[in-house]
Amino acid sequence: MEEKYSREKDRLGKVFGIAEELDNDLRLAVSEMKARDDWYVDHMQIFEDLNKAIKQRYEMIERAVEAERKSQHMSRAFTERMDDMVEARAADMTIEEAEQTSAEGDSASVEIVGESAVEDLLDDGKLNNSNTAAPAAEEDAPEATEAKPAEATEADASSWSDGEDPWAE
Repeated sequence: MEEKYSREKDRLGKVFGIAEELDNDLRLAVSEMKARDDWYVDHMQIFEDLNKAIKQRYEMIERAVEAERKSQHMSRAFTERMDDMVEARAADMTIEEAEQTSAEGDSASVEIVGESAVEDLLDDGKLNNSNTAAPAAEEDAPEATEAKPAEATEADASSWSDGEDPWAE
């Protein structure tokens, strides 16, 4: 009996030693886990802030990309609009130039006719009382022709009469 008792006692001592080691390891693990949990709780706000910062960064990138797309679209629209306006203005200027050339051609012929009519009237003696008005009319006509030389008017008129647009490229 004593022999059985001593064997059981040794076995029980070994089991108790193992149980004490396991208990010590468990206490150490629990204390380490508690320290880890305390650290996480203490620093959890940092992780939440980091998560918010990362989210804000992605949102900022998306907004910047969208703003750049809008900017490029607006730039293309502005460029197209400017091109349309330049083309329209060029067409208007072409029309105005044609009208001006046509009007100058008409006024030049009217002025010449006007001068010859004044000279004919003076020769006939019908305007003898208004000799002061006739020289004034004769003086105005050369100034009008000096403003735009006849050669330039003829050159402009010939370029339009050919049916060619001088600005067309």
